[in-house]
Amino acid sequence: MSCLLKLPLELRLKIWDHCVVRDGGYIYDSSTRKLQSIDGGSMDFTLARVCRQTAFEIGRYFLQCNAISFTTSLSSRKSSLEASESDTILEQLNRKRSLLLYHLRQYITPDMAQNATDKYPRASAFVDDLTHGTGERIEVELTNKSVWGHSPSTQRGVTNFLLQQLSSSPEFLDIASACLSGCAGSNPLSLLKLDPDPWAMSTQRQLRLMRRLARPYIRVAGLDFKSEFVKYYYSAAALASTFLSWLPLDLRMNVRTIILYEAHASVAHPESHALSFIPFCRENPDLRIIRRVDIWNTILPRVHQRTLERFMQVPPPTIFGPMDRNRVTASIVPWVEEAHLLHHAGMPPGAFRLVFHTAAASVQDILDIMLEDAAWQVALEYHHPEVAVGWHREEMHSTFGCYFAPSFPHFMEQIVSGQSVVSFEGCNGNMSDAQPLMHSDWGGPGDSNAAWRNNCLSQLQPRGPLPSITKICLAYMWEDGGS
Repeated sequence: MSCLLKLPLELRLKIWDHCVVRDGGYIYDSSTRKLQSIDGGSMDFTLARVCRQTAFEIGRYFLQCNAISFTTSLSSRKSSLEASESDTILEQLNRKRSLLLYHLRQYITPDMAQNATDKYPRASAFVDDLTHGTGERIEVELTNKSVWGHSPSTQRGVTNFLLQQLSSSPEFLDIASACLSGCAGSNPLSLLKLDPDPWAMSTQRQLRLMRRLARPYIRVAGLDFKSEFVKYYYSAAALASTFLSWLPLDLRMNVRTIILYEAHASVAHPESHALSFIPFCRENPDLRIIRRVDIWNTILPRVHQRTLERFMQVPPPTIFGPMDRNRVTASIVPWVEEAHLLHHAGMPPGAFRLVFHTAAASVQDILDIMLEDAAWQVALEYHHPEVAVGWHREEMHSTFGCYFAPSFPHFMEQIVSGQSVVSFEGCNGNMSDAQPLMHSDWGGPGDSNAAWRNNCLSQLQPRGPLPSITKICLAYMWEDGGS
């Protein structure tokens, strides 16, 4: 036994404190898969080599006393291509599953529909329209979350859940095979089995397997994925959940604080990646996850990233204009919804926080827009009661320019009252008064929509000291232009 262990525990902790505790904690380096201090120094575990008991005590103390930070990862051009490939596979598989569900919708029994709404109550409008609607628009709208209004993970979950139930139907294989007839080598059952978690960072072997299984369903020339000239990042949440899965249980139980810095737009439905922490927070009640999301550098550039993918060189700056107001709200609300629904999925109370940040003035601009949009939704639902229960239908979605989501006003009220897991850093706000709008003399949906367009700021730009939206977006192009 080391003579160190003969010292009183209080004295040993002071020694461990000097050796391993650092202001600001430690940062995970995705390129080396190691932790380092803020100043770039590595951990000093020299004393841990004295004996096994000393190593265990230092390791436990290190994890308990230091926050571990993760940021969005782009270690190389190769990792960027792998990230884009994983993203494309997930995107195309989701589309194929939605198409399959569309063709099988008539075989959804009342029991299947009830099971789906019991498991995904927020998707009840979607399930109802799927089973009782005309079906004329459903094929296009199945993957359009802005039409249905619930969170992206709910949409994917209820689609997969219904398909799993339908797979036991006698008609499944024949109809599914006919639906996938243009996908050479396809197997409908393999389409259901190939369902990786969005936050899973695939190894080379796993990526090869996904590529082989997904090949029939991808829109090809070969596996021609997104532009190789655009940078694609893994989310900080994906890195952190992968790191936790690598840790032995006895060490993982001593982790206390994880800080996620989402500094760039990332792949594979990043708004839902906090779901990956639920099992870790349930096994370790002392674990706290703080997810910090830079709105202007993380969420909003994703809208323009699709534009960048069409260019093989630096595009003209004129293609990037101010953000449309409804795109701003529609881009952020899925993050808010996913965070608020974590407790329904099993996240322990107090274990997770989502903090939106960027330059303070720009965050305040965004919060003000969202609060105003929430008030407009309340007023439009008052004037047009059909919106409250049927707003997801095409005529409602196309009539109103304002963003809608079933619980959007409620979520915003929780945020400004401080009762939410979501906050806007450095901002203050109150719910906009919907009463004047509710008492407006609107003759119909056209009048209310015109009023919204005439009275609301239609576009938004980042404020200084932030760069322009053009510079933010062009930072996602490789500097060498792909050479």
